[in-house]
Amino acid sequence: MNSNQLYDITLFIRNEVKRFTKDKQSINNETLCGACAIASVALHDSLRQLHVQSIIVEGSFESTWNFASHCWVETTKYVLDPTATQFNEFRRSTWPDVLVIDRQKFFKIRTLPKFYEIKKGQDAIEHLTQWWTPQNFQTYCHEIHSCVNKCVKKFSS
Repeated sequence: MNSNQLYDITLFIRNEVKRFTKDKQSINNETLCGACAIASVALHDSLRQLHVQSIIVEGSFESTWNFASHCWVETTKYVLDPTATQFNEFRRSTWPDVLVIDRQKFFKIRTLPKFYEIKKGQDAIEHLTQWWTPQNFQTYCHEIHSCVNKCVKKFSS
């Protein structure tokens, strides 16, 4: 799958997550800060059903909030971040709504200090189940399942 297709899928997931979390106080509906696990799980599950190999990655970095956790999805070639806009406050320029970038370039463009990769794959998913309930992907199982079904229907060819 090429980067344009992955971008379209990632943007679709972002918009769906934005729609079903719009009234949640724990999630910033403009930047989707607080929704990275929810969006990443929905994106990962959609890609798997579309026969694209992917893994969820959890990372952390020092920020104005002390340590901030974040997660995204990686394929063999790309990093896909459906909630990248939550980090615009750290950058001199704003990121687009979603980030789809070659894995080799991803860590080179990071302007966040001391970025750490914490867990990948199943280890990351298991750790994400321990996140605060209002931002925990398990809280949104029904919505994620519906989102994945819509995505697969839209992008299956």
